Order: sequence, then structure tokens, then C-alpha cells
Amino acid sequence: MVKNFAFTPGVKVDDLAMETADVLEYLRKHSVAARKFYIEYGGFLTNHLSHAAVALAGLGASPDQFKRYLEYYAQRLEPTDGPTCEMQSSPRELEDVRQLLGKRKNYFQLLDHYKALLEGEDKYNGDLDSFLAKELPDLLPGLVGSALHPLIHMGYGYSLGDSEMVLEGIAYLHHSYFAPRLRPSLLDHFGRGEEPILSVLERLRQDEELFAFTQTRGKAIENDLGGRPRGFQCCIMASFERAEYIFEKYVAPIKCTSNDPIRWLLDQAITVYACAEGGSDFFLLHGVTSAWSLHKLSKLFQARETISVLAAYFTLALVCAYVVQGRPKIDVDKLLEQETEVPSWPEIKAKTLSLPPDNVDEHVLKLVQVCLDVSEEKEEESNSLFKVAALTALQKPIFFR
Repeated sequence: MVKNFAFTPGVKVDDLAMETADVLEYLRKHSVAARKFYIEYGGFLTNHLSHAAVALAGLGASPDQFKRYLEYYAQRLEPTDGPTCEMQSSPRELEDVRQLLGKRKNYFQLLDHYKALLEGEDKYNGDLDSFLAKELPDLLPGLVGSALHPLIHMGYGYSLGDSEMVLEGIAYLHHSYFAPRLRPSLLDHFGRGEEPILSVLERLRQDEELFAFTQTRGKAIENDLGGRPRGFQCCIMASFERAEYIFEKYVAPIKCTSNDPIRWLLDQAITVYACAEGGSDFFLLHGVTSAWSLHKLSKLFQARETISVLAAYFTLALVCAYVVQGRPKIDVDKLLEQETEVPSWPEIKAKTLSLPPDNVDEHVLKLVQVCLDVSEEKEEESNSLFKVAALTALQKPIFFR
């Protein structure tokens, strides 16, 4: 599995790893909330600067590695007076922010709204956990908007304890909200089916009509919207037109084998990414980082019913992404194709951080960091799944189907 992947024996990650306080100080100067950059660029692409900062810190990057990579990445971003922000801004602010739900307009009005809500003495008085536990459940059904990036942004911010980054993410979720229409009764019993998830995905691979519909209808939606957004997001929008059919046939039958369905979904997302035929699929990779983000945020919710509903919506999003991405074959035998000497996590981290900025996509950093974090969380350092996924990201070029 790790052929042609060169590691230097005994290599160690720089001892001068970034401290959380250093990462937060950097973000205070370069974040969206600081009005340094806009949340999107190029019309609809998401600003990943903060995600990359968190991933680099999690991988143990030195201050020099941290700064060098982020300075390189920032060159592609747009300022807050750039064309994307201007295109998404209305001449005046609306009195009721509910009118902005999913409209992709007035992002900074939404950011200011949520910041005032969090800090208001009459509401949450700066208590981030209480704020999220109350405000987030109503927005999470629309988590697929902007290709799951608002959820990812929130999760990465929450993992760092950065309230500003979390606020950027929840404002982005409001801005890009896109939810399926489902009967509430469908959401009540997630994970109580009888079919293993990989068996469900194999059935889904045979649904040629559904795949053809998402491609044809997705292209029509893209044309109607003038090409922004395009591709994946428009095909997801098409799939949501058949949300109840997909849910009843491919989500409801799934059997969850854990008392923690969100954590279980993270393992399933990693399995699908690592074992999908063809290599490192861009949007299946997003399934992993978004599942990790939801896992971090799910600790805020105590009610089992809330967790079940969030898991149901998220599973529908992952299933639709799998359809849109061509329903690649999932070959779990990849997990058995190990050589005798599998690289250790210190070696994987060192190799990742040794790559020059122009030769490593930020999504690779995030995927490796997530797999490392999950491995440490489960205390299963030898678990091959997480290493196979990390090595897939490092070995295989990211591609769009």
C-alpha cells in the first residue's frame, strides 16, 4: 500500500511546534472576522486559510513551516472589497436576517448579527457552547450548502477554541444554507435499519437512473444560475429534489453499529474515502473533514433525538455526494494490502510537513490531520484505516470526477 513513498528513517517533526495561542494570534490578524480576507474568492470558492492553520498546528508544524505555507496560500484570496464580496453584497442591509437564509448575500451583516447575539448580555453573554447548542440545530439541515464548508469552518474553529472562527462558520452556514425537504417522521429513527452501510452503497451503485438524473438536472441548474455555483453543488441541489426517495431507499435502511452515530459516521466517511476506486476524490475527502467537524460539534448536544436528526441529515448529504461523484466502487481489500513496515505517525507527519507549499494542497493537510486526530482519540495507533486514508491523500493527486 505504501510503495514508492519515501520516508527518512528517524526523521522527527520540528520540536518548535506551534502553540494554540500563536495560531489564534495569527488568525486574529488574517481572519475573515478581522476583515483581512473574504469568506470566498473566485465567485464561489471557499477561503481555507483558517482550516489550513488549524491543520498545520495539529500536525506539529514549526512557526516557519506554518508561516511559509499560509503566506503562499493567502496569495489566492480576495480582500473584503474584492469582486466576490461585492457581487454578494446588497446595497442595504435587511432588517430581518432570516430573509438572508441561503441567499448568499450580505455575509458580513450575518457575521455581525451572530457576533452580537453571542456577546449580548441578555442572551448568551459570550457562552459559546450555549450559543451553539441553541442556534445551530435549526441551521444544520442546510449543512450541504457551499459543499459542506460552513460546517467544516465551524468544526475547525471549535476544535481550536476560536469563537471568531466559529462565528465565521455559522454566518457562512446561514449565508449558504441549502436543505432538503423531508417529512419529519423520516428523521426519527436513524441507524435502526438492518443493512450495513457498504451494502447500501453497493445497491446505490446500481441506480443508474438516479445518477443520470443528478447529472442532467444538475447541469440545467448550473445553466439557470449562470455557472455560480457549478458542478458538484448544482448536482447536489438536483439530488435534493429527490431527497425523500433517496432517504427512504438508501438512508433509512442503514444499520448504525454504535451508540455514537456521529462518531460512527466519521469512520464510515474515512472508509469510503480511503477505499474508493480511483484514488483521492476531492468531495469524498470533504466528507471526511466535515464528518470530523460535526463530531467535534456534536458534543454540544445532549438529547439523543437531536443527535439522531443531525446524523440523518448528514448521512443524506454524504449519500448524495457519493451519487454525484459517480458512485465509485468501495474496495475494502485495500485495508489488507499493507506492507510489513507501515510508516509511523511521526514519519507521516514529518513527510507531510516537508512538502513545499506549492506541492501540497491544503485539503491534504486537513485530511492527514483529521486521520491523526482520530487515531489518537481512539488510541488505536496501529489501526490501518486511518493511515491508509492519510497515505491516500499524500500519494494520490486529488481529482474531480
